[in-house]
Amino acid sequence: MKNKEEKILTKFKVSIDRSACISDAICTAISENWYMDRDGKASFRNEIIEEGQYAENHEAEISCPVSVIRITRIP
Repeated sequence: MKNKEEKILTKFKVSIDRSACISDAICTAISENWYMDRDGKASFRNEIIEEGQYAENHEAEISCPVSVIRITRIP
């Protein structure tokens, strides 16, 4: 049982459909979690992120011109 003063951290899962990535690289300009791999496609550094990293990864998600990035809350 959790101590009522203990904060429960929300975690999120990062995913990408790399086969549909068009190498726009906007995600890399927005979030340090994103980089361009050797094949020219976007990749992420951390698949599981915490609440404090959500905003910049979500910004990368909604800025992707082909909507291949997904950030989903882990229940």
